[in-house]
Amino acid sequence: HLFWSVAKADRSVVTAEAVNAAWPAIVFCRTRHGADRLAKQLGKEGILAATIHGGRSQNQRTRALAAFATGKVEALVASDVAARGIHVEGVTLVVHYDPPENAKMYFHRSGRTARAGQGGVVLSLVLPEQTRTIRRMQYELGLKGPLIRPNPIALRLLSPTSVRNSTVARPAEG
Repeated sequence: HLFWSVAKADRSVVTAEAVNAAWPAIVFCRTRHGADRLAKQLGKEGILAATIHGGRSQNQRTRALAAFATGKVEALVASDVAARGIHVEGVTLVVHYDPPENAKMYFHRSGRTARAGQGGVVLSLVLPEQTRTIRRMQYELGLKGPLIRPNPIALRLLSPTSVRNSTVARPAEG
């Protein structure tokens, strides 16, 4: 569990750097509009992303999940509402782009990685005004972790798929 201190204006670039360092990744946003906006921003940063949220049709959600599960996209950007239906093996990274509303939701989101005995990394992006809330949540969950500056290199080293991600080509578009 990593906690990175970021400025609001830097969150999408930092998220792209994190996904580039450790993928496949699920990135959680609080709202469907936030998820759509972030997926577009990630695309501008060269990250192939799909969205999954309650505003998408069942067919769109199914296609996005299939593209993610088969490695056609590096990141699945999801709202909390859609999070409950995501059961994909091999998720390397979970990013809390927006903080969860409570410790239970943090636990639920974070559980999308490190399944079936595999490793995984959970990354929370923390704005300065969210520090107190995040510290309280860390205490509730028994998590001890400093609030640090973003470090994609360290993230890559922590990633259970770091060897694969450094030697495998990016997903093909399409």
